[in-house]
Amino acid sequence: MVKDLDYLFKRLNDISEAVNCLKKCLQAMQAEQEKVEPKEVKELKKRLKKFEGIRLFPYRCSTGHLTIGYGHNLESKGITPDIAEILLEKDMQDAFYDLKKLPEESWKHLNLRRQCVLVEMIFNMGVTKVLKFKHMLKALAEKDYKRAAEEMLDSRWAEQVGERAKTLAKIMEEG
Repeated sequence: MVKDLDYLFKRLNDISEAVNCLKKCLQAMQAEQEKVEPKEVKELKKRLKKFEGIRLFPYRCSTGHLTIGYGHNLESKGITPDIAEILLEKDMQDAFYDLKKLPEESWKHLNLRRQCVLVEMIFNMGVTKVLKFKHMLKALAEKDYKRAAEEMLDSRWAEQVGERAKTLAKIMEEG
């Protein structure tokens, strides 16, 4: 019976701790709710969206400035590092998705490091141009990584990007 009481007291203590944790979570949620945009700011945002309109590609605004989104002036404001990071993540996701557009036999068996080389090439020049590396893709399908690296370096792309091509070719060869 004493053991049962000890167990119950321990469980009550655990429950008490859980309740305290929930109270703290509720307090944090209430504090967040107090930070919600005031009605006037919501109205402002609604008007800006209405009158600026959204443009997903850069354009010249009525004053001739290069602009994107809801009137974001790229020439005077540029973008923040946070926005650049978001764009990088999105573009990387797109490049990983585009990897699947390459012949499966040329990449599916590769380790992630080699796949990332192809993803970087896709990121850099687009999947359409990577598809033109027919000899490289054939060498990859044959698991001839040395030849694949040589084919990477024997290209106009390698001349254009210099050290980047050498670095990626080395990773492709060595895995």
